[in-house]
Amino acid sequence: MTVERNFARMLNRQALRKHRRLLYVLQVASIQVGPPPTLTVTLPGSRGQLSGVHYLDGYIPRVNDYVLALQTGLPDAAGGADWLVLGHSAAQEALLHKKPVFSGYSNTGQTLAAGENVIEVNTVVVDTYGAFNTGTYAYTCPIAGVYRVSGQCKNSSQIVGETQIYHNGAVAKRGAYVNSNVAQGGVVTALLVCAVGDTLQLAYWMNAAATAQDDGGTGQSLYFDVEWLSPA
Repeated sequence: MTVERNFARMLNRQALRKHRRLLYVLQVASIQVGPPPTLTVTLPGSRGQLSGVHYLDGYIPRVNDYVLALQTGLPDAAGGADWLVLGHSAAQEALLHKKPVFSGYSNTGQTLAAGENVIEVNTVVVDTYGAFNTGTYAYTCPIAGVYRVSGQCKNSSQIVGETQIYHNGAVAKRGAYVNSNVAQGGVVTALLVCAVGDTLQLAYWMNAAATAQDDGGTGQSLYFDVEWLSPA
């Protein structure tokens, strides 16, 4: 394997056997182009940072990556202590192959009061992290970063309305302002920077009581989508 060949070039096998259990998950804080290219990494347990840390050829670093590193006992660079980054940690690999994605909708009509209303998204189509609560109609962000959030609401009463996105219970973005004598769907979309535990909800503001309408009960008119895009 490429990783094994690269590793053998940098560390002798005896050192690897001696220190094979000293593996840690670190986070990439910054990348120095070099030569040679090195990393600044954040140590576990709030122990600060190390700079000048080398990494294997097969790993392409990105800031905020969680990486698996070996404490070798063989210092090879000033400031680099005796660390060597091997590649993505298991947590990072999981993130790369399974990012937070949610899509859901309301399969029934909903009575809307004058003012702001959280939309009762009661049907989940996909939720890769199980992060949506059908009791509070809120998506709780499982990973920090930039999220694309979008949705649509449609009122059947032909009065003024506005689709909204709530971030932690407050209006973060406002969508199309519907003011017509025909029923219309108002779409909203946004990019939001979220921390772990932040909540996202779909909402609708009305200037008078009305009914939120879902054509066919299959999410054509009342839907809510969330997608994690990248670290902030």
